[in-house]
Amino acid sequence: MTDVFNEYCRAWNAADLDGIFALFSEDAVYAGASRTLRGRQAIRQMYATGFAHESIRSLTAVPATLRDGTIGIVLQRGETVVALKRFRFGEDQIVWHDITEDATSIGELLDLSALSEHQEPAT
Repeated sequence: MTDVFNEYCRAWNAADLDGIFALFSEDAVYAGASRTLRGRQAIRQMYATGFAHESIRSLTAVPATLRDGTIGIVLQRGETVVALKRFRFGEDQIVWHDITEDATSIGELLDLSALSEHQEPAT
C-alpha cells in the first residue's frame, strides 16, 4: 500500500487528477465533514472544484503513520498540518476515504512530533 500513498501524494502535489483517480475504485466513497459522496466521478468533481483554487493547489500531501499504525496522508501548508486523510482499500484501490480538518482530532490520530521523521513530500 505504500506505493499507493506515494503515488497519491505525487499526483496531489502535481495537481494530477488523472493520477489521483487511477487509484480509486469506481464505487469509492468519500466521507467528508459536511457531505458523503459515492462514486469515483462524484469525488473527482469535488477534487476538480477544489483544485481550481490556489488555496487547495498550494497544499502539499505527505504520507504519515497514524497512532494506530496505519498510514494516512497529511495536507500541509508550509509546515502547518491543515488536514488528515485516511483510506480503506479493496483490490489495491481506494474504496473509502475521509478527511479531518479539526486540529484536536488530527492531534488524536497523528503524532505530529513524528511527522518530520517521515519521507519528504513526493515529487
